[in-house]
Amino acid sequence: MPKPGEYGAAVARILAEDLPDFPRDIAGLVFDQVRQFHRRPWDHFEVLVGPGDGARWRLKPQSSGSNLVRLADYAMSPSPERSAVCDAINRRLSVIE
Repeated sequence: MPKPGEYGAAVARILAEDLPDFPRDIAGLVFDQVRQFHRRPWDHFEVLVGPGDGARWRLKPQSSGSNLVRLADYAMSPSPERSAVCDAINRRLSVIE
């Protein structure tokens, strides 16, 4: 299990590398929020990570009671490309050590 700071940094790095148009100016916010959640999980955790696209990309808990995160796509009709991006990022998030 990674330390909270390492986990937050890994999540921010994966989003920066793989999420199209990830706003680099929120990487610090993502790191801080994920680090805090990893230390003390809460049910209503959510971080908007999209580039002003109506908050369609969001970090959510992987499951109830988990201190790990997943990417969720709240687009009304996600394209196959968006779904593939979301799936690829979630695969990377699930193996952070």
